[in-house]
Amino acid sequence: MKRALLVLLMVTAFANVGAAQSSHQRKTEYFVEEATKEFKLNRKKRKELLQIRQKYVKDFVGAGKEFRKGNITAEEKQKEFNRINTKFKEDFGRLTGKTQIELGVFMTWMRKELPRL
Repeated sequence: MKRALLVLLMVTAFANVGAAQSSHQRKTEYFVEEATKEFKLNRKKRKELLQIRQKYVKDFVGAGKEFRKGNITAEEKQKEFNRINTKFKEDFGRLTGKTQIELGVFMTWMRKELPRL
């Protein structure tokens, strides 16, 4: 009985981890696809944006995990989030050739769209 319960618990835990990764991946791919359409990016730039966005998500999730583990304070977490966001915005702007103001409309739209996925 204990063994069956342990196996069920492990299957559930792994399924939740896979679902979270899948969600991040799905949202990243949606973001890149919509940015490719909006800013008319070629394949090379699309691939670069995918890498930039994946690194952004990985770093953002990593900072959140470090905070939950107690390795960094809330203030340090916020500074890290700000650094990660600034780096992403700079890279995204450089890649698209758009200003932060021009990207702002797209980013506002994405902030509304991504939670729905």
